Amino acid sequence: MLNEIEWKRRYKSRGNPQALLNDFFRPALNKSMVYLRGTGFFSSSMFHAIGEPLGDFIERGGSMKIITNVQFSEQDRFAVEQGEENWGSIAEGKLMEIIESDFRPPMKSGALLLTKLLEMGRLEIKIGVKSDGIYHEKIGLFFDNLIDIDANMQDILEHNHLAFFGSVNEGVAAWERSHENIKVYPSWVEGRADDAADTLEDFIENWRGETDGLGMFDFPEAARLGLIQSMRETDVIPDGRGDQPDGLGGDPKWVHQDEAVELFLAPIDEDATGPPMPADGAGILYMATGTGKTWTAFKVANRLIREGKIKKMVIETYGTDLLDQWYGEVLDKCPHFRRVKRHYNRKHESGEYLELASPKCLLISREAFSTFVEQASDEELQETLLIIDECHNMRGAGHRKAMEGKYSRFRYRLGLSATPLSEYDAEANEFLTTEIGPIFYEFGLIDAIQKGILCPFDYIPIDYTPSDDDVAQIASLIRYYAAKIAIGEATEEQKWQAISRVYKKSEEKIQPFLDRASGNPSILSRSMIFVLDTAFGSKIQTRILAPLSYRWHTYYSSDDKINLTRFAQGELECLITCKKLSEGIDVKDCSTIILLSSDRAKLTTIQRIGRALRTDPNNPEKVAMVVDFIGEGVNADMERQDWLTELSAIRPGDEEE
Repeated sequence: MLNEIEWKRRYKSRGNPQALLNDFFRPALNKSMVYLRGTGFFSSSMFHAIGEPLGDFIERGGSMKIITNVQFSEQDRFAVEQGEENWGSIAEGKLMEIIESDFRPPMKSGALLLTKLLEMGRLEIKIGVKSDGIYHEKIGLFFDNLIDIDANMQDILEHNHLAFFGSVNEGVAAWERSHENIKVYPSWVEGRADDAADTLEDFIENWRGETDGLGMFDFPEAARLGLIQSMRETDVIPDGRGDQPDGLGGDPKWVHQDEAVELFLAPIDEDATGPPMPADGAGILYMATGTGKTWTAFKVANRLIREGKIKKMVIETYGTDLLDQWYGEVLDKCPHFRRVKRHYNRKHESGEYLELASPKCLLISREAFSTFVEQASDEELQETLLIIDECHNMRGAGHRKAMEGKYSRFRYRLGLSATPLSEYDAEANEFLTTEIGPIFYEFGLIDAIQKGILCPFDYIPIDYTPSDDDVAQIASLIRYYAAKIAIGEATEEQKWQAISRVYKKSEEKIQPFLDRASGNPSILSRSMIFVLDTAFGSKIQTRILAPLSYRWHTYYSSDDKINLTRFAQGELECLITCKKLSEGIDVKDCSTIILLSSDRAKLTTIQRIGRALRTDPNNPEKVAMVVDFIGEGVNADMERQDWLTELSAIRPGDEEE
């Protein structure tokens, strides 16, 4: 933590050229998760000068935000005054000139580090512009935990931060060779906290474009992609990867990915009626969580674009977290797609995407997808690969109605899911197989555990007896739905969903859970607890987690993504969540899933237990744990118990016996 160090009031250059870095900057970065910097001059040489502390900062999930400037000529200012240009377009042009002259391959080490940070999403840069001068500020702030820079100012101020202000710019010449002087303000020290707060408010107002007289422009996407392309053309690329994941080349346990690629591209075989079978570029890949659906999709994309069959890729899925993950993966693993746009959350770039030259890629939310397809031409979609991740989320009645006939406009369609088909909704299944294509390849949980791709797990069922109130509610629901179903106003599925909610909310689970956790606290270590809703989650917090003093937090739809990051980094031992964590989240050392809420269908259970079945490079002997609650006389619970008991008996190598 930053407050573990007694910071001086000021630091200045001395005879040792490393003094400012060694005395102040490196120790501060070593204790930080976020670095904010406003500087009149910025050079990528700074990343090389920092050395090992930068690597540690990035490894633990650190991120940087930098405001700097570019030099404008009098001709530039005249063009803006005459309305011929705007500052944003001029800034973009200047940056492209800098990239062409200073960042062409082979790139120097500092430039490589800067570009890798941009590619990873760990560095954001904005350009400050004054119409009659330059942005020349020199301020900086360190935070020892992650912050949401878009949050309320008061909320940001509550985090420990170490501010500095002085003469030093951001470059190796300033930190090592010039004579510089900085003043330091810890937010937790009386008498210096006000200056820390002022410095933070100045940076945040600048970053948000709220400072009168100072324009603020995002680092252009074209400039970022230009840097990434230069990096890829440099002989030495940090953490470079080819067509295969690290360590997977030639390993027979991953051969299923290549089999799936070949079948997806192969012409239809009229005699084949079920997986594995050729798909002719349109079908659903049924693969267990953690077995490489994303890698397989990228292999398909790279193959199609190399063969000249596509020029574009569109990735549709549900949820900002998952789309953010895809965005980072596309930048890392699909070098063919140089222009990458997003249309979800606060990004609305689908129109811009349609105007771009190929090759290009768009990541788009389920909600925005229908409008995008309506705006796109048939020619556009015929040379596009559409990837529908977690395609089981596209089965809802409203989405089916809006999208009927639209998916099939794409020539190449690849659906991805660990649980593509519903056990209870034939119409939804027909929609997926008609619009996307049939399931052409399967690689399930048993296959993945046997091959050692996913880790095995122990199953711990905990018995409970539903209360008299629970039983009475269920009897009432049975009578109610019998009448409604008889006159066609309800379905059997709706009845079972209503009954299931009663069991999911049963407080009779809490005491047996507390008894087990009190006797074996490790059951909560690196765990995710799935509950029906926030109300039931609150009861678990107050009656179990708080008394046991566990480091936990909620992660509901209203909670900040930072809590997931804190869990992934080990700051939290336990997360309580509803459905939000069921899909698309990879935390390799998560070892326990606690199912206080379980669905009758296997789909949700598979998604949830999959969160703990990722293998952990730091724990090669990992055996996960699934804790379940079995109600006396509850048939759905007993069926699930039989299924998970059988699945938990599977161990790596079993298929060879």
